[in-house]
Amino acid sequence: MTIALAVFIIIFSVFLHELGHALYMKKYGVPIEIFSIGLPFPIKIKFSSKKILGGATLQFTPLLLGAFVQPTEKGEKKMSQLPYGQQADIYGAGPLANILFGGILLLIIYIILAIDRSGLLWNYKLLVTMGGAVAMLFLGRKLFSRFLLLPIGWFLFAITAWLMYQEPMKAMQGPVSTIKFVGEYSTGVYEAVLVAAVISIAIGVTNALPLYPFDGGRIMGAALKNQSEGLQITFKVTTGILAASLIAIALFGDFIKFVR
Repeated sequence: MTIALAVFIIIFSVFLHELGHALYMKKYGVPIEIFSIGLPFPIKIKFSSKKILGGATLQFTPLLLGAFVQPTEKGEKKMSQLPYGQQADIYGAGPLANILFGGILLLIIYIILAIDRSGLLWNYKLLVTMGGAVAMLFLGRKLFSRFLLLPIGWFLFAITAWLMYQEPMKAMQGPVSTIKFVGEYSTGVYEAVLVAAVISIAIGVTNALPLYPFDGGRIMGAALKNQSEGLQITFKVTTGILAASLIAIALFGDFIKFVR
C-alpha cells in the first residue's frame, strides 16, 4: 500500500512537471495539441475541452512513468520565435515544479513528524530555512529559470561526468534501481512520501542537465538561438548523443545489477 502511495505521488510529480510547461505555454500564447500523462503507447484514453489548456487533447496511456506536452505545428513555430526569457520560463517551469513539490512535501513531513512526536523534532531555524527556501524559489521562479537553472545544470553535468569517470555503473541510476529504491524504503506512509519527495526533486534536478532534449538543454538551445545554425545543430547533436549515452549506461547498469 505504501509503495502504491509513493508511485502515485511520483506520477503526480511528473504530471506537475508537464503542467508547469503547459501553463507557461498558455501564458505566452503557444497553442498545445496534446497533453499526455504516460509515454506514447498504442492504447490511449483521450478527451478534449475548449476550457482545458485552450482545447488541447488530454491523453492517458499505460506507460504512466513519463509525460509530455506537444505544441501544435503553429505552436512549435511560435515557441522558436519567443525571446530567450519566455522560452526559459516555459522549459524551466517543469524542473521548478518538481523541486517545489518535493520541497513542500519535505516541509509537510517535517511538520507532521514534529507534531506527532510532541514537538521533539521542532527546530525553528530549520523550519524557517526550509520554508524560506521554498518561498524564495517560488517567488524567484523567473530568476531561477532564466539565470540559475543553466549553471546548476552545468555543475550537475560536471559532477556526473566525474562520477562516471570513477565508476560509471554506480553513477547512473536507471528505472530498475529507482523501483528498487521505492520498494526498499517505502516502509510506511511517511517514508513513502519522503521517497517520492526525493525522486521528485531528482527529476527536477536531472532535467536541469544542459543536454538536449532535457529542459536544461532546451534552455541552452534558446540561449544559442541568435548564434549560427551550424553551432545550434552541433549543440543539439552532440548533447543528444551524450544524453542518449547517459540513458544507455543507466539501463545497462540496471541490467548488470538485475543479472547479479
